[in-house]
Amino acid sequence: MWMVGALAIAVAWCLHALPDQPSVVSPIPPAPAPMPLLAAPVADESRTAVVKHLRERYDGFDTYANAPLVEVNNSTLRHFLPDTRFFATTLEPRVTSGLIYWPEDLLVSFRRAQGQDDIRSWPVDRSDASAQEFLSQFLGLSASTFLERCEVALGLGQLLAAVTEGGSARTSTRCFKDTHAEVWRAADAPVSRREPRLGREHWRDVFVFSANGRVSRIAISNEIDHRLGIKVSAD
Repeated sequence: MWMVGALAIAVAWCLHALPDQPSVVSPIPPAPAPMPLLAAPVADESRTAVVKHLRERYDGFDTYANAPLVEVNNSTLRHFLPDTRFFATTLEPRVTSGLIYWPEDLLVSFRRAQGQDDIRSWPVDRSDASAQEFLSQFLGLSASTFLERCEVALGLGQLLAAVTEGGSARTSTRCFKDTHAEVWRAADAPVSRREPRLGREHWRDVFVFSANGRVSRIAISNEIDHRLGIKVSAD
């Protein structure tokens, strides 16, 4: 019995002799930060409506197959048509009777009025009814001053320039300079044999005429001979 007591005393003495050990507390990891709430993408109803229109209109001889729809931010025309958006895109190439047709540049306008969409599209190399329909929306715009006539012509020229490579528009310094804009683009052929780089070529001309302070007639020249191939009037 005395040995048990002695052993207990020895163990107690050893424990008392040990230096105090700091308490070790395992840290609790912080809770993960909540994931930020991502705003749901806002659907662009205008674009959706335009794509739907193009798929339905060009589904035969001409085909629209989800080519990029690029908005044309035309500040010049926004002054006259603040509720209208303009887009540029292309129609896909097609093969008919063994003939291959190149892609066509396409201008599109969108305006929502009284809950109804007004969508117009124009393959810019054509002078058919699509050109008449597209350009008719510019008839009746205010054009009572020299500056307004310049702006309407220049704005239309800028639209055409937006669908062609290297396109640009400027107010003409030739005849009809108050109603005339020139559209230029990158040339398909070298400037000369000595100058192999591609230059720039005069592509189209835009003429705007007015009567009683409003746009009454628009004419656009052809690409090849620069004759007035597209004409639309309020008459």
